[in-house]
Amino acid sequence: MWRAATQVDPSDLRPTGPPQLGRAARIFQQQLDKRLADTNADERWRRLLATEVSSVTADPFLPELEERLSNLTRAGFDATLLVRSAAPAGPLPDDHPAAALWWRILDQLPETPNQEPATPAAVPATRRTTTTSHDKQRPLPRSAPPPAFRPSR
Repeated sequence: MWRAATQVDPSDLRPTGPPQLGRAARIFQQQLDKRLADTNADERWRRLLATEVSSVTADPFLPELEERLSNLTRAGFDATLLVRSAAPAGPLPDDHPAAALWWRILDQLPETPNQEPATPAAVPATRRTTTTSHDKQRPLPRSAPPPAFRPSR
C-alpha cells in the first residue's frame, strides 16, 4: 500500500522507496522501515532456531525468545553463538522448549558483550556476584518466630 500511495518506481528495490520529503510522510516511512527490519530479524532467528533446535518453533514462547535474542544482539552480544552453544547442551523438555533454551542461553551469557560464552565453571551474568549488607546478615532458623512488634523507646 505504501509503495502504491507514494508512487514508488517498481525498479526501486528499497522496501519503502526513496526518502520522503514531507515531515509526516518521512516519520511514517521511518516507522515502516523499522518494522520491516524487526520482521527480518525475527525471520533470521526463526531460521536459526529451526536448524539448531527445531522443537522450539512450536512453542508459544518463540516470539518472546526471538525478541530477547534481538535485544541481546542490540546490546552487543553474539546471540547466534549463544544459541549454537546452548542448543547441543542436551535435549530440551517437551513442555516449553523455547523457554528452556532461553534459560540455557542466560546460563552461558558472558558478563560483557563480544566474549565467548561462559564456561561451565563461570558465574553467569544473570546471577548476582556481589554481596550487600543484607547478604551478610545471619538467616533466622525456620522455627524461630518473627521478631516482636513493640513501640520504640
